[in-house]
Amino acid sequence: MKAIFFENNEAGFKKLLHWIRKISEKKNKTDVIAGMEPTGHYWFALEEYSRRKTDFLRVVVNPVHVKRVKTLDDNSSTTTDKKDAKVIAKLVAEGRYSVPHMPEKEYADLRVAMSHRERLVKDIIDLSNKVQQLLDKYFPEYKTVLKNRMEKLQLQF
Repeated sequence: MKAIFFENNEAGFKKLLHWIRKISEKKNKTDVIAGMEPTGHYWFALEEYSRRKTDFLRVVVNPVHVKRVKTLDDNSSTTTDKKDAKVIAKLVAEGRYSVPHMPEKEYADLRVAMSHRERLVKDIIDLSNKVQQLLDKYFPEYKTVLKNRMEKLQLQF
């Protein structure tokens, strides 16, 4: 079976789904499991597109498992797209996958909003710690000079 390369856009997804359907017809298979490695953000668009356009079972394999199996198989951690695809296919064939739960509509919006909130809270804490560090380093007497003002500032964080 010849490898296929496709772009991360609608035209690329159509090309991939056509390729999958062609192979499943050639092999006379009716049930298809499409396996993906969820690294980065690229897989979200493919998952969304294939969820809307196919009845395939879409699964993900753990990126750590892919790396470990790759190392076990050839005692090398070097990676190529072809090599990764073979390892992912092997893990899917062995049933070592999970079915992703992708929230929809307002639940998807809530997930995005919560991710942004968590990042912003972390940024606020990091910035607060940085201000505290700089004050301790360059103006250690601030606690006595600006005691009331600093108490008000700390309440805001």
